[in-house]
Amino acid sequence: MGCFNHFGKHFPLFGVVLLSIFLGGCQTSATHTTPVSVPEPVVVEPLPVCPEPEVSTPATPTAPLECPEIEPPTCPVCPAARIGTKIVLGEIEQVTVKSAGMSQGIKYLARIDTGATSTSMHATNVTRFERDGDRWVRFEIDSPRNEEIITLERPLVRRIRVKREEQDDRRLVVVLTLTLGKITRHVEVSLTDRSEMEFPVLIGRNFLRDAAMVDVSQREIIK
Repeated sequence: MGCFNHFGKHFPLFGVVLLSIFLGGCQTSATHTTPVSVPEPVVVEPLPVCPEPEVSTPATPTAPLECPEIEPPTCPVCPAARIGTKIVLGEIEQVTVKSAGMSQGIKYLARIDTGATSTSMHATNVTRFERDGDRWVRFEIDSPRNEEIITLERPLVRRIRVKREEQDDRRLVVVLTLTLGKITRHVEVSLTDRSEMEFPVLIGRNFLRDAAMVDVSQREIIK
């Protein structure tokens, strides 16, 4: 500034001009400052709004339906009755055994066994003899009702051999009349000593075939 003042003394008008130029340059440089970079605004995305869970209104409880009482069907054999045309037997049933010359049959507690081919019955003093040239069998059976021994004589049908664990059991076969419920049949019965067995009579398939089925969960359902 000292130089400008000195120079302005000799050249007053020129000094004024230079001063004006200098001041104009200073103002120009002051106004044209370096622009400051402004950061871009950060856009914050709003958080998703979860919908409120739907609350189902509980249904109004209704009174339970009242079922009419159904009377059980009447059946001659309950509870199993019949399956198709076949009567249903329990594992243990009462059977009536009758033979010619007997005024009435004898009731025994019998085991129903679908695994046995034929029917067998407890008998003692089993002997063979001939009558008019035919082969017959005489044997004794017990009567549980009056505790007496009954002697029967029947024609011999055949002789069978039953294999057992210790030895073969040879049995004589006769025909007897057996009644179980509404089933009455003349069937072949093998005579054997069943004194060590729980039941004196065993009903096999030759009696059951095409007439009955067995429900092993039942016992004495035939009345």
